[in-house]
Amino acid sequence: MSLFSKNRVLFPTDFSEQASAAQDLTLEFVGDPTHLYIVHVLAPLSPLEPGIVWEGMNNETRKHNVEKTFRTKFDRAEYAQVNFDVLFGKTSKQIVDYAKEKDIDLIVIPAHGQDNLEHFILGSVTERVVRLAHCPVYVWRSL
Repeated sequence: MSLFSKNRVLFPTDFSEQASAAQDLTLEFVGDPTHLYIVHVLAPLSPLEPGIVWEGMNNETRKHNVEKTFRTKFDRAEYAQVNFDVLFGKTSKQIVDYAKEKDIDLIVIPAHGQDNLEHFILGSVTERVVRLAHCPVYVWRSL
């Protein structure tokens, strides 16, 4: 018997080393890769971004690049079966909305260390997800 359900587990990633380590352990915990949902959230592009102005970049291009990065970085067989999505918008809101839409049972999210000033200015995606999620949230903090 496990304290947390392993049926539908969401793992938001930013591709950092800490997130990658936590992601591997989450996959090990879940056991069945088809039960793991991994998301990466991209901020919306400003209409004044050079890539937009010169029509060299759009959300489809960005999404394709992130998917390619994910499949290259995590090219092991078990990762071929995970559910991977790229979302656009405010990170915490997109994570919470995705979890609700996919009826996620557990969110595993890495906590990144911030100094007090950075935390005060930026806030914390993890804190907002913990406050707003409809399901349990396991905050992974490496030492």
